[in-house]
Amino acid sequence: MLLMNCPKCDGAIKSPFLAEIKSVECWQCREEVKVSDVFVSTKGFTMSRQDLISRISHYKKLLAETEHELQSTAKEGTTASKPQESDKSFHSILKDLMLGARDNFRLEMPYDLYVEMERDNNKRLGKLINICTQGAAIEFVDRQELPQAETEIKLSILLPESTEPLSLSAKIVWTRRLRKDSHSQHVKIGVHYNSLDKKTHACLWDFIVKASSSDHQILNYA
Repeated sequence: MLLMNCPKCDGAIKSPFLAEIKSVECWQCREEVKVSDVFVSTKGFTMSRQDLISRISHYKKLLAETEHELQSTAKEGTTASKPQESDKSFHSILKDLMLGARDNFRLEMPYDLYVEMERDNNKRLGKLINICTQGAAIEFVDRQELPQAETEIKLSILLPESTEPLSLSAKIVWTRRLRKDSHSQHVKIGVHYNSLDKKTHACLWDFIVKASSSDHQILNYA
């Protein structure tokens, strides 16, 4: 669960959507307040969502090590002591914390990574600006009419260390024209993936976590 303290009455505001919205109504004082200082809370443990995001690679590694330890102990059967309840509880807390950051965790690209876009049987290259497991922002040059929101689009992204590009079906949710010089017109669009299978979702998430372990900039939410 995500939560924050109301800046008006200091009451607790709980909602799974705090990472996605900019303002929320406090159920206690009935004031509309700006979303800020969001925490992830699970099983009596609370952590700043921003701190969690800034160290997401560390916690993902710790989660994997904990899962490996539990699996190894279980495989040893009756010859070894059963995993301590505290170990299971720690693993459960880590897993819930990761889920609290995952879907709205958006990485702003610190280097050029290009994506092939196909719309109305026309293909072009665009530069990935930021990405998460729900969508992305892409910039490209287009002297034609600005793409319309709700337009279906196909994306192909070759991630670092991958041999096959990811194929994604998406919908344009917003568009913006950026004039950078007198000779070309740059367009920036936001897209939302229509659906992701588990393999593609995991691949995107692993890429974002690995990229965030370097000195890369992280955006709080989509």
